[in-house]
Amino acid sequence: MTRRGEGRRTSRHSGTAVLAGWLFADLLLMLFLVAMASVPADPSRVKGSPTASPSGTPPTGSPSASPSGSPRPEGLDPDYIKVEIKISPDSVRDHGTSQLRKRLTEELARKNPKGLPVGFVLVFASGPNSLVGQAQAIDTAETVVSDLRDKEPGFARSAGLGYWEAPGGYFDFKIFLLR
Repeated sequence: MTRRGEGRRTSRHSGTAVLAGWLFADLLLMLFLVAMASVPADPSRVKGSPTASPSGTPPTGSPSASPSGSPRPEGLDPDYIKVEIKISPDSVRDHGTSQLRKRLTEELARKNPKGLPVGFVLVFASGPNSLVGQAQAIDTAETVVSDLRDKEPGFARSAGLGYWEAPGGYFDFKIFLLR
């Protein structure tokens, strides 16, 4: 003979296990949907896509092939141009960005002979290893990003971020071009 409350406890515990199972299944389904949504669509299979063609051959004006032979899509080039300019962030704060911008555009013209526009730029300003020094360096780097966008035609469509880098008297730029 069983006691009166034992049967209910067993069913109550098994109900919790069932709910936990459904919760796990729902979470797994949600993870699957997020993963599927993060996979880029194949442009050749999308109707109305500028790269879609009925014959399966790429249309004229399609992205050129990379040296490895696989086509590279339009957008930011993952291979960035690195430029170091030995001008002190203190000097830029005191005298403005014109000298820094001049030297950067000269170096960029040398490393970017096709004159492709800049899509994204990371500016690392050196500065003292203190909270105030780091804050000043970041502020200076962000001012440089803003001035590049406003005053240099090659950077007009670009976005960018400013960061602090180790102590010293220089700026490091990582420049991502648009293809």
